[in-house]
Amino acid sequence: MREGDAVSLVLVTDPFAAERCDWPTIAVWDMCRPFKPHQVVDLGRDWRGERKKKLRYLTRRALAAQRVGPVENPGDYATLLWKFYRRTIDRFGLTGIQAMSEAAIADQLAVPGAALIVAHDEEGPTGAMLCFDHGHTSNSHLLFLSDRAERLGTSYALYYGCLEAAEDRHCRLVNFGSGAGAVDDPGDGLLRFKRRWANREAATWLCGAILDRNRYTELCRQAGTANDDYFPAYRTT
Repeated sequence: MREGDAVSLVLVTDPFAAERCDWPTIAVWDMCRPFKPHQVVDLGRDWRGERKKKLRYLTRRALAAQRVGPVENPGDYATLLWKFYRRTIDRFGLTGIQAMSEAAIADQLAVPGAALIVAHDEEGPTGAMLCFDHGHTSNSHLLFLSDRAERLGTSYALYYGCLEAAEDRHCRLVNFGSGAGAVDDPGDGLLRFKRRWANREAATWLCGAILDRNRYTELCRQAGTANDDYFPAYRTT
């Protein structure tokens, strides 16, 4: 990447590999620090029975109104998922890299290891969850919801369907990630929802590399910032 036009690189480590990270491994990065713990379900435990009573009730109600399961050809759903995701863009005012295009969604559906779980009611699809498998682990990546999803409790159906489908694919661990933002907010509804499903947490690291130091310095100068707490610093304004 240093030979191309990239200025910097930022990534979050695989939570299932973070425990194997050591100093010689992470010292090559310009920035590396502990990041938000991810919410994980160990499928080897009784994850169904460990859920609290209210979560089990809400899940049963959602599943009574919808059928949920994996699809054979995820790429066929790109246009529909883009329609659902546009609701998310409008609702949260997403911009930049988060405001993906239909082409970006199609590209992700084509990634090896992609697994798409779709929920339907009598009117058609109500939502979907995109996951990526790697060996015996699976990472939940994106949730797509229709305008009927909140009323039907589609998120409950999809989280349950994701775990059942992962079992069928012989996965041992499923990662639901963390909340939105750079730090965990205890009041974040998404994080609270994920914690209700998880039966363990996994550590992650946030790593950043400066690929073109001259351009990086110039971008920071133009942005009027040299914030060491955020990487890349030129994106803090």
